[in-house]
Amino acid sequence: MKKEFLLDETAQDLYKALGGIDTSPRVIPHGSSAGRDLASALGQEEARMDEWRTLMVEFIFRLAGHLRGLGLSGMSGQQVPEMDELFQCLSQLSRIPDRSGRILLRFRGMLSLPGAKGGQGIDYILSYGPVAVDISIVRAMANRKGVGAAHLPGRLASAFELLRAMEITTCRIAIGTWTDETREHMRLCLQALGRCLVGASGAAFYRNLPDPNAKTPRKVVLDPHQRPDPNLTMLAGVNRLAIESVQGLADKISRMLSQADEASPLRHYASAYEAIFAFKNLREKLVKPPIEINNARWLFAERDDEVISREKAAVGRLALEKYNDSPTKAAMLMQSIYGADFPGLEADALEVRLGQVADFLDRIEADGDARGVAAEVLGSVRKRLDEVPEDVFEHLSIREGAEKGTPGSAVEGGWKVHERLQGMVAFFKHRFGTRQKMRQMTHHPVDFDLQDYETIAEDFGIALKDAKALVDLLKGCFDENGSFLRPAFEKNIPAFARYEQKVFEFLWHYLKEIRRREDRVAFLNSILTLIDQMKQRTSALRIILGDFLKSPDNVSFSDRNALILANLLIRRYNKELRKDIEVSPEEILRVRDGLDPEVIQDIGLFIEDKKEPIFKKIRAIHRMAKETLNGIDLGSPIPIRYLLSLERECYIFFSLVGGALSHRILFGAVREYGNPESEIYHLAQSGQVLKVLVQLLRVTVRGLGRFSGASDLVLLKEVKAMNAASYQLTKDESVRYAMEDVMKWIDRAIDSGEQSRLAPP
Repeated sequence: MKKEFLLDETAQDLYKALGGIDTSPRVIPHGSSAGRDLASALGQEEARMDEWRTLMVEFIFRLAGHLRGLGLSGMSGQQVPEMDELFQCLSQLSRIPDRSGRILLRFRGMLSLPGAKGGQGIDYILSYGPVAVDISIVRAMANRKGVGAAHLPGRLASAFELLRAMEITTCRIAIGTWTDETREHMRLCLQALGRCLVGASGAAFYRNLPDPNAKTPRKVVLDPHQRPDPNLTMLAGVNRLAIESVQGLADKISRMLSQADEASPLRHYASAYEAIFAFKNLREKLVKPPIEINNARWLFAERDDEVISREKAAVGRLALEKYNDSPTKAAMLMQSIYGADFPGLEADALEVRLGQVADFLDRIEADGDARGVAAEVLGSVRKRLDEVPEDVFEHLSIREGAEKGTPGSAVEGGWKVHERLQGMVAFFKHRFGTRQKMRQMTHHPVDFDLQDYETIAEDFGIALKDAKALVDLLKGCFDENGSFLRPAFEKNIPAFARYEQKVFEFLWHYLKEIRRREDRVAFLNSILTLIDQMKQRTSALRIILGDFLKSPDNVSFSDRNALILANLLIRRYNKELRKDIEVSPEEILRVRDGLDPEVIQDIGLFIEDKKEPIFKKIRAIHRMAKETLNGIDLGSPIPIRYLLSLERECYIFFSLVGGALSHRILFGAVREYGNPESEIYHLAQSGQVLKVLVQLLRVTVRGLGRFSGASDLVLLKEVKAMNAASYQLTKDESVRYAMEDVMKWIDRAIDSGEQSRLAPP
């Protein structure tokens, strides 16, 4: 039986009949652990993610082939076996732990320029929970895994090329728990997609325009531009509704969207399909399709529960309108405005993006459609430009008054962008030079001009006089040789503190790379006293940790300073603020009640979101430490004791923050440092730092003791059983004494863990 909706004659009547718009918040649920040593624990995590990645590649390869087949023949009998194979992939993916329950594919199209190998035509990213795959990620995986995975980059590229040909820019698939009902809904969605795709030129939705003179019943729902709408068609299919009913509903809601005033909740939606589920009455009656193709929401939204701002939704609606002939152009534009990959852009790719934004601004202003959209676009672009590596702007050539050519193409003497972008780009170009001057203060006196002060003021959102005052304060903290003057800094702390969060970002950015040890220590201890007056610890932590993870494959001097500060900021009170320290005191591993619960919760979510870069960073630090211990010349000025001290700060941080990811890291570290046969104890220079390695074991044991799981107690007992072999590593009494101390901590951790497990709930 087909359901029929009674559609009222006016939008207002329909609004009332549907029970109004539900604006209640959406909540989605969030989603452990052994290896022989730290390296293998991290390797196991990588291998576990590689299994996910392999499944994801297999799935998207089959999906792209299936959709291509639908475009050629519709839902024929030949498609059934392929669909069964596709469903088998989905069933396997549904059993993976720590997942979000939905797969999201997005077209970026800008990481590589046209013509480059693996260029913009196949620049998609596919994500599932914390794991993402694109061409570069899968190539790296194939290099790690060898011959058995050599076919995966080609499969992924083939899938992306097919999807690009079909102009599929986003695809969201909700797997859920994969029940028979989910499978049936998937089948109905694919059947509906077949009606959208069959007979289309190039198997693309938007080239399959209906014949206005056709007398046969239409099999697809059309969007406001009279093109087949895959999502509305799947909505009809999965609910077994008449096409005419859904078409009437969509038309009325489209009119409501176009007529809604600025205060209307409908302004949060970029399409009629999305807006349908804003109505509580409809949401309760309709099954939402588990597949969504080219839903405008996924051009800029990151999460299922994310509320889209009115301004962002307006940008999405206008992008689809101005580029209604090509969803790919609309997707590339949205990536140029809201993309998350700006930190990795090179100058040429950035120039292309600026050209696309300029073209969009020209179009909306020419048609009188700006209405605040231009301000949203410019504001978002400015935020993204702030994430671009500084040296990129050194190679960016923008020429004012250049003749306007094709957006995103070079013209003689520079790069033509919209006049409202020129000032913004000029600011970032000049900021690069100003920041270089700021860093030179750590070597010799530097003079600043008015444009430097204006740049600093705009950079940190402060008045020009405040920018001059901050620079003068900072200049007064260095002598003529560029040495840091701690007494001068501490004298200026009350003046610095008036700027609160702004000054922390200011000082951290410019002084984190101080190279001389005595200056680094002085700066670190000075800024700790400033932290005592900070009121926005979470923001400061995100700045520090974001910087720590910015280059996860590299290690720098500032990394240890970042973690020392992080270990202070996650606590509500710090005795260390009144002491000179170069490292976090081990005794903070006793702290439980003194942790700031709000900060811990926020940073826990941050860490979960940054799982891959965290594993990369820990692996890079540990690998560099082992290679340095083995006498390998890495061309790095970072000494081994600094690297081991950095590892120590990592373990203290993850011990305090807690969580499944932290547990895996500490578990692997205890297995490695707790085994006297581990390679780490037998490298060329290990004997010179044996006591430091034993102290690292003590830190990891104490950290793991904070978790007290069954597997942790088993591991600690294994380490305890190897104590005789541990003593054979050296005859140095001080090292043996340190080992005895470790064994005492193991006993305490075991006793504490067993008591907590026996205690009544």
